[in-house]
Amino acid sequence: MRKLLLFCVFCFFLSSGYAQDLRLGFQAGLNFNHLSGPLEKDGTGRILEEMTTNSGFQIGAVANYPLLDFLGLRGELLFTQLGGRYRYHGQSFLHMPTESGKSVLLTGNKTLTLNINNAYFYLPLSVYIKPIKQVELSAGAGLGFLIASTAVGQLRFGGITEGGQVLDTLEVSLIYNYLKDQTGNSNESIQQMLILDGESVAIPTRAGAYWLQARPEQGAAFNRWDFSLHAAIKLYLGQSLYLGGKIQYGLSDVSNDAFDYARYRPDADGQPIPRADKDTQLSYQIQVGFNF
Repeated sequence: MRKLLLFCVFCFFLSSGYAQDLRLGFQAGLNFNHLSGPLEKDGTGRILEEMTTNSGFQIGAVANYPLLDFLGLRGELLFTQLGGRYRYHGQSFLHMPTESGKSVLLTGNKTLTLNINNAYFYLPLSVYIKPIKQVELSAGAGLGFLIASTAVGQLRFGGITEGGQVLDTLEVSLIYNYLKDQTGNSNESIQQMLILDGESVAIPTRAGAYWLQARPEQGAAFNRWDFSLHAAIKLYLGQSLYLGGKIQYGLSDVSNDAFDYARYRPDADGQPIPRADKDTQLSYQIQVGFNF
């Protein structure tokens, strides 16, 4: 499906490049984004995770190829920001890396907040119709390639080790760069050193994306490709200037299954339990554009 879409986009731009009726344009707008997927629950059925909306922007070029007065094709090349806000609150566990290369398992209560921003180069291809001169309806599909993936947030945790040592509430700022950070990477100097079950544990002032969980051997926390469907409406204010609204519904799992683990509790051996959830993107977009 992705190869077919890329081929169609390529053919569209190739063929339209020689078309006398080709209309090029410019577009920018705001995105209101939401990550959607199964939410983890505790043993009583209480939901521990929450996904809410964040915002981003888009900017790019548009090529319109009329087939008839009221019907045509459109290709776009956009830089667009997707993502969403994530929050976990409730019972959980941590594997704290030690200076000796081991880890200390703690169980307790965790609050984790992240504002996730995934930036893509996106290639949407659409068919549009104009039932009246001022109104345009369109629908189609798009393929995005992830070029930047970041998040900021905070981790708060309090709990007890397997050896019975109590850890008071720990607070760490999170600054993630999912594509560049490496396992054990932290963004700043050490905040404090703790001795947990006889092991030295360094607590960073600001932690990177793979401080507590190893980076996947293939890829990063989020997958590189995103495939989606979309529908849009535009209101023309003149011959060229328009305002528009668009819904973009992701079909691909944007999260890497190799990095997707349960946060509620580990398995009987104290190891994380794989989840392999399908997490998709949903974006509501407001656009303003101009056709030359």
